[in-house]
Amino acid sequence: MIIIGIDPSLSSTGICTMDESGKLLFSVAINSDNTGMQRLHEIKKQIKDTITCYVSNKKKVFIEGYSFGSQNGREALGELGGVIRLMLYEEGIEFVDVPPTTLKKYVLGVGKGDKVAMAIGVLKTWGVDFPTTDQTDAYALAQFGRGYLGAVDNLTAFRKESIDAIKNPKIKGKVKKK
Repeated sequence: MIIIGIDPSLSSTGICTMDESGKLLFSVAINSDNTGMQRLHEIKKQIKDTITCYVSNKKKVFIEGYSFGSQNGREALGELGGVIRLMLYEEGIEFVDVPPTTLKKYVLGVGKGDKVAMAIGVLKTWGVDFPTTDQTDAYALAQFGRGYLGAVDNLTAFRKESIDAIKNPKIKGKVKKK
């Protein structure tokens, strides 16, 4: 199985591919000088070209979910996220949304941390360093994917909790009785 991590960003989308053993196959940051629909199209095309080059029918994407606390650019990021998810759906590629706080907990043990903390966490945990924080996050998403798919032995308790939060989400709020 090919495991793909995608960290969507309008300025630098990170993509990382690895196999189930954790062997890094490819990592890139997609940058675009375009704006609007041209930028969305360019990012989508590069992601599609990257993930469809693997002939294996067994692929699973782990994509960073939306940051609902963001104040700036939410609409444009929502468009990018929708374009990417629609392309994955059209290509028949399964994907799992991983909220930013869940990914941070998986890497750092807590659901908070900036890009530098994530880079340090990835370096300490897996011994790899990337030229961009977007590639670092994409790598962390792919590693999360390995854990999610059961390809990692001896997961820490906080990593198991992170995976369980996605596999078995808790419903917030009260259920109304009829």
